[in-house]
Amino acid sequence: MQYSWLNGIIEGIKQSKNIDDIKSQCEAICRALEIDFYSFVIRIPSSLFSPEIITLSNYPQLWQEHYFSQEFMSLDPVIAYSQQHITPVNWSDLTNYTDFNSPKKLTVLKEAKTYGLCTGVSIPLKAPTGEMSVFSLSSTSQRCVITECQINIQLQAQVIAPYLHEAIKIINYKAKEILSHDEVKITNREEECLLWACEGKTSWEISKIIGISERTVLFHLNNVSQKVGGVNRQHSVAKALLNGLIQPKF
Repeated sequence: MQYSWLNGIIEGIKQSKNIDDIKSQCEAICRALEIDFYSFVIRIPSSLFSPEIITLSNYPQLWQEHYFSQEFMSLDPVIAYSQQHITPVNWSDLTNYTDFNSPKKLTVLKEAKTYGLCTGVSIPLKAPTGEMSVFSLSSTSQRCVITECQINIQLQAQVIAPYLHEAIKIINYKAKEILSHDEVKITNREEECLLWACEGKTSWEISKIIGISERTVLFHLNNVSQKVGGVNRQHSVAKALLNGLIQPKF
């Protein structure tokens, strides 16, 4: 298969203004790859208890209704795998992983087949700003053996997935008229204070380590709290970590 169509898809994704535009691009991907279904799920870590979940899919409507009514997302082995791995996975291979092949988890895949989702491949993504997403392509075909064609589909899906992730994230933030994680900036000194706070240091200890007054440390940490919407130091540290504002040093 020629890959020249990929450039057009990628440009289309970049130029998408809303979720409907993204869906149109996903449908074009399915047509180009001769695949029946797509799904893109992104988890935005606005909260550990209730993160924002955005789902785009052309799965059969009856399956979508059944999936959400049965709360299958908490059991879905594809989601479970994607939370722990960054490599693509063929759905038929999930039975080889002891963490994901419990009877309850495999029930999700078995029931999916009854709605026409017989085989599939999923691409997990984890962004430095805390979001996690899963791009899946699936077929009504019963074939489980990875053919050369299926490998090509997997490779192309890996190229496309990051562009979908970025586009959906940006569209979501613009729709809510809030700053994206990329637009929330902390100063070098704020980052330094936060990193030491992550190490369990008190404001007094941080002041001695980096050579500023305790009052100045509190000033910087309060600034961070305002930027991330934290109600106290612990909450601010957690939100900064969740949103990828601070990273371990090399």
